[in-house]
Amino acid sequence: MDVQVCDQDEPADDGLVPDAGFARTRAANPNELWGTDITESGIPTGKVYLPPVIDRYDGMPVA
Repeated sequence: MDVQVCDQDEPADDGLVPDAGFARTRAANPNELWGTDITESGIPTGKVYLPPVIDRYDGMPVA
């Protein structure tokens, strides 16, 4: 499986901004393309981070 890492400050190789490009990316088959993003939330004791892995075929969480 190939892994592509996108820096938020730099466009991906295809010239798309990572968030905008990811939102339009769909896979033709299950488990063909996974994506992730990190969500930061504040709690009384500090910050927590939630990095879900999403199957881009149907948008369901993998992990």
